[in-house]
Amino acid sequence: MKNTDYEGQQALIEKVLDRGICVKCGACVGLCPHFSYWDGQVVVLDRCSAGTWRCLQYCPRAEYPETSLERHDAQD
Repeated sequence: MKNTDYEGQQALIEKVLDRGICVKCGACVGLCPHFSYWDGQVVVLDRCSAGTWRCLQYCPRAEYPETSLERHDAQD
C-alpha cells in the first residue's frame, strides 16, 4: 500500500538525521528532490508527499522492515 503523506521522509529524519548517524552517502539526496546537501550536511528542502519511502529504503543507516516492501513480480 502506498503511503500518501510524508511518513517515509519523517522516519528518515527521526531515525537517521536527528540521531546524527547519517554517513552522507548521498542515497537520499540522489533519490529524492526534497533532500540536498548544505554545509556538509543532508538537509530537508521541502515536505515529501510521494509516499514511496525510497529514501528510507536505500539509506544504509536506517532500519527498514522488508515485510513492509511491496513485491512486484516481473510479467512474462
